[in-house]
Amino acid sequence: MVAEFRALLDGLKLVQSYGLISYDIRLECDSLVLVKSVLGSCKCAWTLLGFLDQIKELLSVGNFQICHIFREANCVADRLATVRSRTSADFSVGLNVPIEVRMAVSQDLCCLPVIRRKKRTVFDDFG
Repeated sequence: MVAEFRALLDGLKLVQSYGLISYDIRLECDSLVLVKSVLGSCKCAWTLLGFLDQIKELLSVGNFQICHIFREANCVADRLATVRSRTSADFSVGLNVPIEVRMAVSQDLCCLPVIRRKKRTVFDDFG
C-alpha cells in the first residue's frame, strides 16, 4: 500500500514541478483503497497518514478528479511498476523503455483490449 500512496504523491509533486497544477487533471488509480482514502470514504492505516495528508494538501491546490479503474485498464502503469520492482535502473520516457512497457503503450494507443488469462491449477478440474 505504501507504494501506491508514494506513487500518487510523487506524481502530484511532478505535476506541480512542471507547472501543470492549473489544468484539469484526472487521476486514475487501480487501488480502490487509495481512492477511497483520498476521498475520505475509507480510513487508511496510521502508517499512511503522513502520505495521505501530503496528497490531500497537493490535491487542494489544483483541480483534480480521482477515480478508480481496474488494473486491466491501467496496463501501462502496471507494467512500469513491474519493471521498476525488478530493476534499480532508471529509464526516460521514449529512450530506453523496456519492450514490455512499449508493447503496453502501443496496445493502449490502438485501443486494444487487455485480456488476462487465468492460470489453471490442478484443483480447477475438481470443482
